[in-house]
Amino acid sequence: MLGDSNANGYGRIKFVAVARADDGKLVASYLPSRADSDVEKYHHAVHEVLCAPDFQHKVKPGSRYRLVGDINAFNFTTDTQQCVYIVITVANFSEKFVFPLINELIPAFKDACGDEATSCEEGALSKKVEPSFARLVRAYDNPSSDKIASLQAKVGDIAVSVGDSIGGALRNINKAEQLEEQTMRLQDEAELFHKQTNQLKRHEQWRKWKMNIVIGGILLLIIVIIIVALASR
Repeated sequence: MLGDSNANGYGRIKFVAVARADDGKLVASYLPSRADSDVEKYHHAVHEVLCAPDFQHKVKPGSRYRLVGDINAFNFTTDTQQCVYIVITVANFSEKFVFPLINELIPAFKDACGDEATSCEEGALSKKVEPSFARLVRAYDNPSSDKIASLQAKVGDIAVSVGDSIGGALRNINKAEQLEEQTMRLQDEAELFHKQTNQLKRHEQWRKWKMNIVIGGILLLIIVIIIVALASR
């Protein structure tokens, strides 16, 4: 039956659990498929993660964590009461769906169990949470469910918003290119003006030199005439 559910897109959510961070005990767990023979592996994975060195110090309440392997993904978050909310899925199950699922699991668990998780025995709350966990898993594991459609619509809205941002960025780039073209044109005009100014300066200087040469020639001619006149007396 598990093979049939996978063929239809089901069976992507493998294991759901709530554990205590301080002692690593699973206070509640839900296995969507009773035919899943990997339940011990899921328990072992939870134990390995929660017993990792400095887990309680490095994992911050409210933060989202996702450990992806070749086959499955280990997704979890914690709250301020040191409860760890865990969902193990197939590796390609989108985090855009799994963390909204976890966000709904948290109030469902608290409504059903209150503060019992802080002191109960391992597995003591599984029966209490099974109806609500099963309902949420069915909603999120079914690709054609209203829940998934709603989330996909929200993702679409985000994509549109990003598209508008990209469009705005492209418009800014176009404006920048236009500004650059205008700047280059102004630079060319400035260079041309500078060149013309230098040419005009050289022309004026040459005109002054010619004027000085003419005046100098006239003065020299007058001096020569005076010298010749004095010499002829």
